[in-house]
This record gives sequence, C-alpha cells and structure tokens, in this order.
Amino acid sequence: MNLTLYENENAQFIIVGNSTKNEQVDLQKLDEGTAFTLGTNHHIGLRNLRLILGKYPLAVNDRSSNHHWFEQRIILPFNDGKK
Repeated sequence: MNLTLYENENAQFIIVGNSTKNEQVDLQKLDEGTAFTLGTNHHIGLRNLRLILGKYPLAVNDRSSNHHWFEQRIILPFNDGKK
C-alpha cells in the first residue's frame, strides 16, 4: 500500500494505492454502494470516503485500476486558491 499526501497553492492531494488480486478492478462497482473487496484483507473504505467527499463539494475523486494496482486520487481544492 502507498499513501501520498501533499499540497500546492491551490489544493491538497491524497493518493492511496494498493495491489489487487485481479488484473483490473471494475470501477463501476465502486459506485453501486455494495460491499467491495480488492482481495484477501484488501478493503476499500468507501463509506468513509463518501462522508469526506460530502464535506467538500469541490473535491475531485479520480480512480484507476490496471496491472494489479488500484489507485484513488482525491483532490481537495482551497476555496479561494489560498490555504
């Protein structure tokens, strides 16, 4: 698992990546609201993520899956471009 946190003058970035059992994860299933697992002991805290994103209406939530790797990129822009 990889976790990256950083910010620039416009936003904060949270990037979480994890290996997957399957070559690719069906990203559409993430939006269905059902329980979802990436394999043994690899779970996605989708409920917690939805709660966080609900507090930041300008947030960008980008996901990708390829070559046994799932990555979630969350961008939380500063409202006025300043911290």
